[in-house]
Amino acid sequence: MGHGDWRTTSLKERDSSTPPPRSGRFERYLRALQSKVAGRRRQAASTLGKLGDSRAVEPLIRALQDQSFGVRGCAALSLGLLKDSRALEPLIDALQDEHNLVRDQAALALGILGDPRAITPLNRALQDRDYNVRKRAELALLFLGNTRVEEAEPQPKRVRKIEENQ
Repeated sequence: MGHGDWRTTSLKERDSSTPPPRSGRFERYLRALQSKVAGRRRQAASTLGKLGDSRAVEPLIRALQDQSFGVRGCAALSLGLLKDSRALEPLIDALQDEHNLVRDQAALALGILGDPRAITPLNRALQDRDYNVRKRAELALLFLGNTRVEEAEPQPKRVRKIEENQ
């Protein structure tokens, strides 16, 4: 492995438009995403995002509908890691998932994705019934650079909602 080899390059350094060389590893995880065993599907959904191959986007979007909330949560985070705009609307929809872990991971993924169109849905997620989802939405908004944290009465801190076009 020489300098600049895709396996030694971080996801941030790697050009997302150029997938790593085809390997059996990617195809193996793609097949595992169809497994009858939820744990295998969850591991596959998690790993596909880390591989950085944009071919995983559509299968991961489909995985957001999996019966297992663990698979849906891993798929959401992986979509954020892939930083592909095709994931924006499905991730926004995942903010309404019945399970808090999926909403939590979708909020974080939207922050990582970095698309300002996620600001309004993330602002709505600040009102989620689950504390962790609210905190992830706050973090995601900070990632997007579109919020100010201010003192609130009597709560310690809150994020002020802002307009998307600021």
